[in-house]
Amino acid sequence: MSEKERFEIILEDINQKMDLIVEGHQNLDQKIDRLAKELREEMAKMRDSLRKEMTETRGTWSKNR
Repeated sequence: MSEKERFEIILEDINQKMDLIVEGHQNLDQKIDRLAKELREEMAKMRDSLRKEMTETRGTWSKNR
């Protein structure tokens, strides 16, 4: 096997490994985006729930004064 052939085999191996790395990064990026969206949605629900409780509490305090 010539030096050129060995070099081409090594380059192909490196290319395959780089493809796997890129694919892994893309998967992680998608997962992070999905988790960030879920977190924003959950925080919005909590905020709405807290606003509702605060409004109800203010109403109760106003009635008891």
